[in-house]
Amino acid sequence: MLLRGDRLRVRVRRPAAGGWTVRLSAVLRVPGTLRPALLPLGELRGGSGTHAWNLPPACARETCELRALRGEPVPPPQFDEPAYVRVSVTGLAVREQGRWRALDLPAWRVDEDPDARDGSFAITMTGNQTLRPDTYAPEPAAVVVGPVGAKAVPGLDNGYAAPVKAAVDAAAAPGLTDAGVLMDLEQADRIAYGVHDKAVHQVWTRLSDTAALERELERQGLSVVSRRHVADLTASFAGQGPGLALLLLLASALAAAALALGRTVLALQTAARRRGYELAALEAAGARVRALRVALLLEQVVTTAAGTLAGLAAGLLAAWAALGRIPQFAEAPVTPPLPHEVAAAPVALVVGAALLVSLLAAVVVAELLLRGIRVERLRDTPA
Repeated sequence: MLLRGDRLRVRVRRPAAGGWTVRLSAVLRVPGTLRPALLPLGELRGGSGTHAWNLPPACARETCELRALRGEPVPPPQFDEPAYVRVSVTGLAVREQGRWRALDLPAWRVDEDPDARDGSFAITMTGNQTLRPDTYAPEPAAVVVGPVGAKAVPGLDNGYAAPVKAAVDAAAAPGLTDAGVLMDLEQADRIAYGVHDKAVHQVWTRLSDTAALERELERQGLSVVSRRHVADLTASFAGQGPGLALLLLLASALAAAALALGRTVLALQTAARRRGYELAALEAAGARVRALRVALLLEQVVTTAAGTLAGLAAGLLAAWAALGRIPQFAEAPVTPPLPHEVAAAPVALVVGAALLVSLLAAVVVAELLLRGIRVERLRDTPA
């Protein structure tokens, strides 16, 4: 119901209701405002009647929209029965430039009574009905994230009673870390009779520098209250208990690998003196230095590589057994299932780096042992 003018007139019909009075009001969508405007139309005391009220000044310059008609019962000084007044709207008119213009009545809708289509609605003490033009889909199309199903969607002020029809089932969507929907703002606004007081408006962008965007929003009369980046959201999830534990577990594994490799090198170096007698005896017996170097390299490679591969196998087995059972978030977001399978490329890269370090350590230890070979040491008594 589009309106343009300076005054609205509503003609209604109502039965006698034992002295009860009904305050009638209209809900308007006014351009340039976020919240709906509530327009009092007067009190219904008798039967049929015509009620008029000035429209907001913006409706004289731009087109406003009639979203709903509501009523509130006012009790008489004494009454025996509770209020139940059924009000019917029989005519609408708007005054523009001093002349009244009748409006065509729309198809009406009453959320609490889907069968009521004749422009009538009930006003009671416990549950007032709301009459509004049938200009929106009862189940609007939406991008659905998470297990919404046929449940009512939170976020609208219509008693959380607005289901949606899933046009797209998405694994994730901007601004959502829990189950929810993305739907057309105009449709959501019509369902809610206007933007809710607690609604939070968000602007999504891929720009890293948002200064120009913020200036444009402020030029349009919107204030930027806060900023949120994907990196901040990722850091907040990583800082939760389970995610932090996994991060510390990875650091502990790297530290353990470094300590194990250091311990192997230290053990070889500690045994170098005893091995020095053996190597000195072999050299005295005529063994060539090149052959001794190859033998030492093979021995060190077998020792270090065997430990590395055994540790790798044990780590992969532990990861396969444990990672799928460790939660990553204290409050899990609605996202695609977290992959727990072992990624071949990173594992191969880490294994290659570990083996390279092991081979370098083997070469260093072998050279140190070879340079410590002296035939004169055979005269000493081994410790």
